Amino acid sequence: MKLVAGICEELTVLNFGTELACGTPQAVLNDPKVITAYLGD
Repeated sequence: MKLVAGICEELTVLNFGTELACGTPQAVLNDPKVITAYLGD
């Protein structure tokens, strides 16, 4: 993820085809919905 975050200006994260978050890498990687979907509760 560090590589992706370092080279992208904008990220979009999908969960089963539904958009969870879109924006700067820092904002997306800190989004609670993204954290819950990929790391669990």
